[in-house]
Amino acid sequence: MRYLFGVAAALGVLAASCSGSDGPTASTQPVPATSGRPEPPADPVETPCLSATPLFATRGTVSVLGGSRPDARKLSGIDWISTPACERIVLSFLTDQGAPASQIGLSRLEFAPEQGILRISMPRDVDQTGIADVVIEGLLAERAFVVRSRSGALSIDLHIHTEGPVEARGLIIGSPARLVIDLQSGPEDAAFRSAPPTMSDDIVVLSPPAGEAPYPLRIRGYARTLADVVTAEVSGAGPDVERRIVAAHSQDAWGEFAVTISEGPIGKVSLRVATDRNAASSTNTGVILSLTTR
Repeated sequence: MRYLFGVAAALGVLAASCSGSDGPTASTQPVPATSGRPEPPADPVETPCLSATPLFATRGTVSVLGGSRPDARKLSGIDWISTPACERIVLSFLTDQGAPASQIGLSRLEFAPEQGILRISMPRDVDQTGIADVVIEGLLAERAFVVRSRSGALSIDLHIHTEGPVEARGLIIGSPARLVIDLQSGPEDAAFRSAPPTMSDDIVVLSPPAGEAPYPLRIRGYARTLADVVTAEVSGAGPDVERRIVAAHSQDAWGEFAVTISEGPIGKVSLRVATDRNAASSTNTGVILSLTTR
């Protein structure tokens, strides 16, 4: 290197002596060295829905996603980004040691547009959550409920509040690994919500919807954390019918329940679904649905 520097200096002197210029030569200022370190890339979560893939879907199984060596054990965050063109829901996870997860296990996204619910089944290794539900101030989604099934598995029900059709897709972004759900307005001819869930402070009833409901009545939904016993009562012309069921026990999520009433009053009836906690309250009576049975 020293040899090359000396040759270059000699050539520089020779060029100056042969320039034929009598005036002073312009001095060359040193150029500060740069580190060559590129700017960190923008977090892909912050630029929602720019990629062409994966494709959006209007119903059914939207995505099946996951890695082969997952370390995600706990759902730690539900965040969202909303733009005029697209809405993004971001799910974050932690490892057993409390660090951000680097890989997420197998997850399944199922979209029921008529009911306005996108269900995200959590990987079987994710059996804890730091969040029971969140209100989403978006254009398309309004709330997310973390639900524990009777088998102990966790899922997230994303409730869509738009009156028009919506399509969805899922993808995994890292690192750290995050499960992302993109929502956007769907084609005009796509089906959209016609039988939304009914809810109160402590109860969400997914079915039956208000309106015609033949026997047997299959009542399913979820109750707030530690709600325990859920009562379903049908009242109308004729003897009232009541059924009680223990919701899935959970200290950190909503508990799933399902109960069937085989027969009861016919015609216009009222279905009340409530927890024992509702029964002791004069202001929170649970969920009341107007049905026409047959």
